[in-house]
Amino acid sequence: MKRLYSLGDSFMTTDDPEDGIVSFCELFCQQRGFEHVSLARPGATNFSIRLQIEQAIEQQAEYVVIGITGSDRFDVPLNLGETDPLYHLHNVWY
Repeated sequence: MKRLYSLGDSFMTTDDPEDGIVSFCELFCQQRGFEHVSLARPGATNFSIRLQIEQAIEQQAEYVVIGITGSDRFDVPLNLGETDPLYHLHNVWY
């Protein structure tokens, strides 16, 4: 099954609202028979979106939809004593 990855900020997330709204990427995947993988997160910066792109490449995504965000967002590293580098997607907290 082909996989479509959605990357970006809140506009690209697959939040599960109580009113049952489904993301446009999810609808597209349902119609095409694709698996939908969302790496998008609310509040994501362009740097964390770049990390999402890196992860999609590592996972060999067949298709990718990228939503960029405003340049006014910035990252603040909090765990400076961490032995694992802060520039991996799994180290970004939302």
